[in-house]
Amino acid sequence: MKAQEMRQILAFFSATYPNFKVTEVSTQVWCQICSDITYQEAQAGAVKYCRENTFPPVPANLVQLVKASKKLNQKDPNQVWEWLVTQFSKGDRGRQEVAEKADSKTKSALRQLGGFNYLSTTNLDSLRFARKDFISIYEQATESEEAKQENNFCLSLVTNLAQRKLLK
Repeated sequence: MKAQEMRQILAFFSATYPNFKVTEVSTQVWCQICSDITYQEAQAGAVKYCRENTFPPVPANLVQLVKASKKLNQKDPNQVWEWLVTQFSKGDRGRQEVAEKADSKTKSALRQLGGFNYLSTTNLDSLRFARKDFISIYEQATESEEAKQENNFCLSLVTNLAQRKLLK
């Protein structure tokens, strides 16, 4: 991650936690410790951390959050597919549960297949073929655009506030 990107993450923390001080040295330290984290991962981790913690973070907190998030997102696509087929066989109630409980990666893969109606309008033979398509798409899917936009909005809002605070 670039130093400028790390400054934005640290400004986010500074706006959330008034005692969190950002210096050039602290920025360099955070950059070095978080070198294997992408900016997008850091954004998502920063938002999650601030939602769940009342004390300012240290670099290890962000690294651990990102690593835990990566592990959580590594679901077996075959199990996800079986869950989807089971839910859709329940009719409207199952489709509603998928809409509420499916993660962004699953929803993204479903959208690429034609949306939630896709599974409800196909017969069992078609579902066997669709499984391969779903698994291929699911394995390539990343976090949904909606989730990225929400995290980007939260981060940019607080970053702007932090920059105003730091400029005063």
